Amino acid sequence: MASYLIEVRERLARDGFNCACLLMTSGGHQVTIDTAAAFPVRLVESGPAGG
Repeated sequence: MASYLIEVRERLARDGFNCACLLMTSGGHQVTIDTAAAFPVRLVESGPAGG
């Protein structure tokens, strides 16, 4: 998961996306790609938390 998220961040940067990319955790909080890569289990079931 970490390598995938880092690749996503690199592709976004390469394509000119220079804003913060935030992901939603299962608790409904937003985290950076670095935090999500360090704690991927926090993304499990993030869909139901997001609505």
